[in-house]
Amino acid sequence: MKKFGKPILAFILFLIIQGIVTALAGIVALLINADALSAALQGNQDAVGAALMTPTFLGITLIISSLLTVLAIRQLKMMTISKAFCTGNITTSITITAVIAALTGITATNILSEILDLPNIIEAQLTDMSSNIWGILAISIFGPIAEEVVFREAILGGTLRKGVKPWAAITFSALLFGLVHMNPAQIPFAFCVGLILGYIYYRTGNIVLTSIIHIINNGTSCLLMYFYGDKADDIKISDMLGGTMQGITAAVILAAVCVGVLYLFKKYTHKIEYTDQQPYTQDIPEPVSSDTHSDSENQIQD
Repeated sequence: MKKFGKPILAFILFLIIQGIVTALAGIVALLINADALSAALQGNQDAVGAALMTPTFLGITLIISSLLTVLAIRQLKMMTISKAFCTGNITTSITITAVIAALTGITATNILSEILDLPNIIEAQLTDMSSNIWGILAISIFGPIAEEVVFREAILGGTLRKGVKPWAAITFSALLFGLVHMNPAQIPFAFCVGLILGYIYYRTGNIVLTSIIHIINNGTSCLLMYFYGDKADDIKISDMLGGTMQGITAAVILAAVCVGVLYLFKKYTHKIEYTDQQPYTQDIPEPVSSDTHSDSENQIQD
């Protein structure tokens, strides 16, 4: 359990910062909004909630908490920005395979989430935020980067550097990533996405590609909600494919493609040794194409 101490601290810190920033922002919002303050003093909780749940308030709050989270993780020495975002070992082949693997895997997971049809308890807030510049920035850029810093760099990287087996570290970080969303419709989806992003991080040692993929995913969702509003949730890939069975079939095929492309991605990357003495990435030789790898290199055990 000692190996998970600091990573768990990063998770708790993430939640605490969000809670504190939201509370303080709520107090400020009440003080500058006479009607909301009057409603609060009269015990009208609905009026207070309506005043505090505006897309501008939610967006700015998320941006501030994201920035403070990154700063706090850095202050705890759980990351170095220059190393976390180092592109030295990111080649075109690595980028293309990582993005294709992630997008096919994310689409497969999204189809299965549609079929499960779990309740989306924050759909209204997400839709409103997607039509507001502060909400778009928070959901598409600041939120994803902060989450990559916490769940991939601090939690996953932290457990790997403590000697936790890769599969256990990736699963652990993905589980926390799923649970932190606290929205039934997002939890299983986020867990599966966390597994994919976790493997990409494990093979690259930085959050460059995972941040890009995370931004693409969230940005795409924002665009759909911006153009379609409340109807965005009714646009289901499984329905476009013809029904539940066709959707499941497509999801299985896409998942298989994801696994296959991740295998190719592995061949383009080099194994990284995670140790306390070398807490981030080691000096990694330039990746070579898969056709020049020897059989012994292709059989590196993870």
